Amino acid sequence: MSGEVTLTYGAVVDNGVLRGLPLNVSQHDWGDLPAEVLPYLSPSRYCPSDQFGRFVTRAFGETSGGARVLAILDWIKANIDYEHGVSDTETTAARTFIDRAGVCRDFTHLGLTLCRASGIPARAVSAFAHQLEPPDFHAIFEVWLDNGWWLVDPTGLAPVRGAGADRLRPRRRRHRLSDHPGPLRDGASVGDGGSGLRR
Repeated sequence: MSGEVTLTYGAVVDNGVLRGLPLNVSQHDWGDLPAEVLPYLSPSRYCPSDQFGRFVTRAFGETSGGARVLAILDWIKANIDYEHGVSDTETTAARTFIDRAGVCRDFTHLGLTLCRASGIPARAVSAFAHQLEPPDFHAIFEVWLDNGWWLVDPTGLAPVRGAGADRLRPRRRRHRLSDHPGPLRDGASVGDGGSGLRR
């Protein structure tokens, strides 16, 4: 055999580093969403998204997709104080919106609520965040944009961008509405201050 041979090879490599949510990821029209993500648009016990439609329209205007989610996260960080003892496992996003304070669980409920009110499917995630000092369980959430789930941290305490799989370990909840990140163990919920599960 003689002559020149040219080989072309392409690959997608997962280096274990999580990407932050870009501004330009698109939001789907409801009719274009896969059936399995539709339940994550529904209001629920902790996330009364049906009560926040007017607010998200006024507060976030013409934004959509990644830009809308990032605007929601910025609003939460600017308007909600991270404070232990002001909420409990029964606190809803509506109560956090009024009190303007809470822990990671409450930030997550409010983020889920505002995203769902914006027509963006969102579900709660329990994670172990090594970036926290001390490392601890942490409530965060995922949004469905551009045909995939994107992980976001509404508190900003355990940033997703650049975190390797060894730094932020999601433990995804799989029940239908998935709007409450706890309990994790022994009946304690993320952020309730029990069994060292704070943040």
